[in-house]
Amino acid sequence: MQLQERIGAWLTPHGCFFRVWAPHADSLAVLVQDGPYWEVDDIVIRQDLVKDGDYWSGTVPGVRPWHIEVHQFRIEARAG
Repeated sequence: MQLQERIGAWLTPHGCFFRVWAPHADSLAVLVQDGPYWEVDDIVIRQDLVKDGDYWSGTVPGVRPWHIEVHQFRIEARAG
């Protein structure tokens, strides 16, 4: 299976590749931070993902193995 066909978070030499299924989303971004909690003063990396069919994906540079456990997706969709 090619990396671009996988769902989830996958470390690569260039960072971390994220892919999520969100067919009704109008925009989608991944937020990655460096601590175990989402504190106000934590540094957060935000990367917009690109839509391809019903999937959104992108590579976030600089993500380390411990970051994978501390990420969220920010999804925006029109009501209706």
